[in-house]
Amino acid sequence: MINKVIPIIALSLLPLAAPAKAGVLQRSQPTAFGSGEPIEDSTASLTRLTDAIEISFETQSLPAGTHTLWWIVFGQPEFCTDGCGTDDLSNEAVEASSLFGTGIIVGEDGVGHFEARLEVGELPQGEDQVLRGDGLKDPFGTEVHALTRWHGPASDDPDLLEKQISTFNGGCATPEEPDLFPCANLQATVFPATSEPEAVPEPSSILGFLALVTVGAGSALKHGIVNFNNCRERL
Repeated sequence: MINKVIPIIALSLLPLAAPAKAGVLQRSQPTAFGSGEPIEDSTASLTRLTDAIEISFETQSLPAGTHTLWWIVFGQPEFCTDGCGTDDLSNEAVEASSLFGTGIIVGEDGVGHFEARLEVGELPQGEDQVLRGDGLKDPFGTEVHALTRWHGPASDDPDLLEKQISTFNGGCATPEEPDLFPCANLQATVFPATSEPEAVPEPSSILGFLALVTVGAGSALKHGIVNFNNCRERL
């Protein structure tokens, strides 16, 4: 019975095996926007895949309330002047894009955890979520900046709250509405462009390998049982 069950388990795992996928993991220190001072006990990581980039931005010292995270990607960073920055956004040769990433509500502890993904050719579909540009084209050759923006205390109005965590000027004072909250860009982090890597195995591929190992183990166990029974009969 064992020699039948183990191969069945192994075969059920084989479809989980997937082709290897290229990826690069970068880490960066969040800093205060403008001054460049490091934010203590904070870290950001960027995963570059063949079809997307993914960010995890874990930080401290944020004021309570609503916050958004924005992608600023420089598709041709070699054309930036003295490093990519706000002065390069209007330079068409740089192919810069500023796009909505995600939004959260931060509690009194000031801890913020942002998670966002940007796919190649993807543009956010919401109002006031594409500030400029055509989006991500090359996940590896692009310099990536991430910016957090404070939109003030969370509103009791559900419609306004939604705008506070999903648009650049949600709940913010503007020349047209000067009495709203004076929103501010608070933290930023930078990931330099990198070269495309070799393919690395995904977890599903490892499961496929384990399935093959299981098949081998099942076969060996089967032969071991047969040999044991043969020896017992001879005795």
